[in-house]
Amino acid sequence: MHFTLQLINDEILISVNRSISEDAGRVITDEALAVMLSGLDYHKIKDELGDESPLAIEIWRVFLALMAIALIAEAALCLG
Repeated sequence: MHFTLQLINDEILISVNRSISEDAGRVITDEALAVMLSGLDYHKIKDELGDESPLAIEIWRVFLALMAIALIAEAALCLG
């Protein structure tokens, strides 16, 4: 952790900055995940960028349908 002290108008301001290791992303193994979540009922969804999995396709399909409905509603409001 990094501490910063600053004096403004006879008052001391203290700020605490996180260490760089706290911001670093880590990849954990399936075994480590099972240990951390032991006793909990969880489902792991494995999806990778560029993967044309059914989950990603369904999410985009719903998103595009909602956007089309929003655009049609906006056009209808502009006419009135």
